[in-house]
Amino acid sequence: MDTIRVGMLHCDCHAAWYGLLFAPADELACLEYHPACHYYYYYRHALKFGLLPGFELTKVWDENREEAEKLAKVFLNKPHVCKSLEEASDDVDLVFVADCSREGEYHLAYAAPGLRKGVATFVDKPFAYTLADAREIVRLAQANNTPVMSSSLLRQNPYGEYFRNRFVEIGPVGEGFVKGYGLSGLGGTIHGLSLAQQVFGEGAEWVECTTGRMPLELVRLHYAPNRPDIAPDGLDVIVMSSYLLGPCCGYQCIAYGKKGSIMSPWIDDYIFPLGGQVIMNMCREMVRTRRPQIPYESMLELIEIVEAARRSQETGRPVALKDVRGTLTTQQAGQADKRSR
Repeated sequence: MDTIRVGMLHCDCHAAWYGLLFAPADELACLEYHPACHYYYYYRHALKFGLLPGFELTKVWDENREEAEKLAKVFLNKPHVCKSLEEASDDVDLVFVADCSREGEYHLAYAAPGLRKGVATFVDKPFAYTLADAREIVRLAQANNTPVMSSSLLRQNPYGEYFRNRFVEIGPVGEGFVKGYGLSGLGGTIHGLSLAQQVFGEGAEWVECTTGRMPLELVRLHYAPNRPDIAPDGLDVIVMSSYLLGPCCGYQCIAYGKKGSIMSPWIDDYIFPLGGQVIMNMCREMVRTRRPQIPYESMLELIEIVEAARRSQETGRPVALKDVRGTLTTQQAGQADKRSR
């Protein structure tokens, strides 16, 4: 396949942001309709990293047609503005569900038509608002032999990987801290949790969430000492998704080990495109191989952490992930199935 035809759903800031990674754009139109993207891609970056080859933005759709029309004006090939959600997944190779600041409550409904048609689908963060919806997306993908993938930019940013590789300097690591961002609800909080998943690993044993000024503001992840890089008493990571400090959306990690501590660089809007490039390249491989480039267990674990944190905040007690995995009522499953139709 020489060119991957992309159908973009939900034409918000992230739709423009991801589109600018691979589709030629009109700079003045970008300034008019998506000024924040213009700042980072032209004023700050001047597109110096170049456009990713092999993609074409062919269709756009939004519940608010005006937003889809604005997005179409940004790109020089003038993608087709679809009249319906169903139309947006016709004659494309990749459905891209974009989401900047919402909480994933519509992601199941948006992803379902393309998955039923066999179109590889990327779902922006968060994968879904509820664990029931996330499981239903995976079920639809498997039932239709169609790959689906979801990731936060923070999960794929090279800076997080570079930082994790430094653990050998201080290990074994026993404590960690992630400074996140929570002003946009789960859409922002999931970034901090995703960075924790990338840097400190998967396989958290239990989750505790204390009452804060906003939902999931302080989440504690506990890992059992079953890895050589984890301290004998286990690893505890605090993810703080609170109010924004600084001039832009930024994240940072600190790790504490037997030999000292290390701090990651500031991971913010200026270097987010590096993670976006990784995600788009993963999407290319997903379309080419018909396989998701992230295990479904990994994508689901992140939403399991969210579900456990919600239960912990309600009860005031830690919640084991194994207990979350073992509980999904018939009613919840039925409601998720209805939302997919």
